[in-house]
Amino acid sequence: MRYEANLFFNFPAFKDTIFLVIDNDKIPDKIEKKGNFVALYNSGKLIGVNIFNSNEYLKLKIDGLFHNPNEPLVNLINSLIKAYLGEDVVLVQAPLYLAQINQRIDKHIYKLNLGNNREVYATNTSEEIDVGDFVLVSYANSRLDDGNLTSKFLLKGTDYLIVAVEDTQLNEEVLGSSTHILKEKK
Repeated sequence: MRYEANLFFNFPAFKDTIFLVIDNDKIPDKIEKKGNFVALYNSGKLIGVNIFNSNEYLKLKIDGLFHNPNEPLVNLINSLIKAYLGEDVVLVQAPLYLAQINQRIDKHIYKLNLGNNREVYATNTSEEIDVGDFVLVSYANSRLDDGNLTSKFLLKGTDYLIVAVEDTQLNEEVLGSSTHILKEKK
């Protein structure tokens, strides 16, 4: 079985440990360790992988969710997990997209311009935002920085979640662009 995972890394808190989250809503009932690789299972299905001493395999300088892993990283993680745990795990992207508020439908639902005349509906669970504001949105099946799936917070009729308001004015030409937030260590 092939599993899709998101990569989390937080050097200040966990040193050089990588967390691969497949299903953070489940609690492990079985744990297998082989070398620096730990597989977490629930009812026979892989729900996560922890890679300890990850600096032996690669060096990361991010804190939080790695939104857009590139192909070499995806292939490296996949081959390491296959070699150590015998599991097929592929990293998936959790991109954030730039959008602009077109209309407020009600207190928590907004119509957005995602570029190229593409209008979508989004849920906003935080601060009130204004028409014309630029925002970052996450699609329904993407993972958020806290490990939850976006779909957990969506209201009926929406496919996107507004995760941040951009504090700078952007050009409409960048709407719909995939972006990512990396908090690099300095």
